[in-house]
Amino acid sequence: MKTVSQEYLFTTYVTDSQDPNEFMIELFSSDADGNTLVQVTKNFDELIDFLEKLT
Repeated sequence: MKTVSQEYLFTTYVTDSQDPNEFMIELFSSDADGNTLVQVTKNFDELIDFLEKLT
């Protein structure tokens, strides 16, 4: 298993969207100043793209 150089926190939201493939995940990095927003993904493809960039 590969390791990433940084740890990330995430939040998810539930909405009344009619599209079953739509969701929102906000990914944050934790640093000395607190949490910094790194990425917002709104569908599975965006999430996979982000995760692939980590390795």
